[in-house]
Amino acid sequence: MSEPQEPLPPEPVAAPPPSPFRPETVASLTPAGCGRPLAIGCMLFLVLIGAAGLIVVSKQDQFVAFYFGLLETGLEHRLGPEVAEADKLRLRKAFEAAAAKARSGQYTTEQLQRVQGPLLIAAQDPSISKADLDELLPAVEAFGGVKPAPATGPTLEARPGPATEPPAADAPATPQPPASSKDPAKP
Repeated sequence: MSEPQEPLPPEPVAAPPPSPFRPETVASLTPAGCGRPLAIGCMLFLVLIGAAGLIVVSKQDQFVAFYFGLLETGLEHRLGPEVAEADKLRLRKAFEAAAAKARSGQYTTEQLQRVQGPLLIAAQDPSISKADLDELLPAVEAFGGVKPAPATGPTLEARPGPATEPPAADAPATPQPPASSKDPAKP
């Protein structure tokens, strides 16, 4: 006949629903992960980023002066052989004046932006020629408040042309409107 069959395995029993009266099952239902340490770490990171931002804003002038010092050093090493010593000295004086103005904080954002463009262009060049330096120096000198070096060539006195006479001592300093026969008070 037939052989006896093996009994079937028992069906799995479902876990009972969590009960508020059994704390061991409630404790096992807490979400996995590191919620509290992660939140504390994120908050500390945000506080550090905020503190670094405040330091950068409060020390902005020193950072700009440091920036000028780094650029001066980098540009001096890349000047071409055709650049004269007088131009190198002019470059040093312009950068010193720009760094001093930056440290004092007596500049506007517009002034800084006007000098940043030529500086960034010069910083990208592997070798700086005399022509590149002639484009860069006026911007740095203007930022630093240094008067540009006098142009070579004839001066105003040596140029030919009509001579201008100084005004006479009894002449008025400002032009006066012509006298008219009508009285401006009467319509």
